[in-house]
Amino acid sequence: MPLLSLLTDFGLSDPFVGEMKGIAKRVSPNLEVIDVTHGIARGDVREAAWVLAKAWRMFPEGTCHVAVVDPGVGTGRKALAASAAGHLFVAPDNGLLMPALESIPGDRELREVTLREIDHRRRGTTFDGRDLFAPIGARLASGLRLAELGPEVHDPVGMAPFRPVPADDAWDVEIVRVDRFGNLVTVVEEAFLREKFEEDWRAVSVRVGDRRISGVQSGYEDVGPGEPLLTVGGSGTLEVAVRGGSARELLGWEGSGVRLDAPSDPRNPR
Repeated sequence: MPLLSLLTDFGLSDPFVGEMKGIAKRVSPNLEVIDVTHGIARGDVREAAWVLAKAWRMFPEGTCHVAVVDPGVGTGRKALAASAAGHLFVAPDNGLLMPALESIPGDRELREVTLREIDHRRRGTTFDGRDLFAPIGARLASGLRLAELGPEVHDPVGMAPFRPVPADDAWDVEIVRVDRFGNLVTVVEEAFLREKFEEDWRAVSVRVGDRRISGVQSGYEDVGPGEPLLTVGGSGTLEVAVRGGSARELLGWEGSGVRLDAPSDPRNPR
């Protein structure tokens, strides 16, 4: 059965997601559609790129991933389709695809979608999710060859890498998203911590404003109710959380980054 994943910032209060699914099923009646999320912050291409780069690996080969966070809809920005590692991807050319594609070793193919005969007439100019990306994704998942979509693209819009930035004896760390529990999700991979600090990696600390949280815990119950903690979340990266509460609310986080400090042992390298 062909498989399509959907990732958008459309939310669920409007008919947008339902219409995308309806068009995809009309194009390919046997298609199975799975929602990754429709809760990306409005217009936040960077958050969408992060989620896609983490989520696509959970799906079987042959899946077509349609990701639509598209502030440039209605402009001259390109529509892209790609293949890599046995997966297919469809998204606007605004950097959204690049972290996922760049994380995949080996060959990849990237093309502009210029094909317009896609069994669905455009209605308006601001809903490419329904009128372009969903039907193209459905057709790709059902066997359309990538080469039939349009010319190869060699200069896609890029995106700055997700990684800590050295700053004196610490690192400036991006909060790439805040989940529905209020956890602050950082770009610090567990692999980064293990490489830098070896067996002492759990002794790092994070500064959020004037608050310092020390020690990476194994689970929420390692601290008392209402207490903040560091943990490695489901994305495999360091998160700032609160047991039974919201880190965003408790710590007063307002959209800035945080600071990662090495363990206090001076033998650890920066």
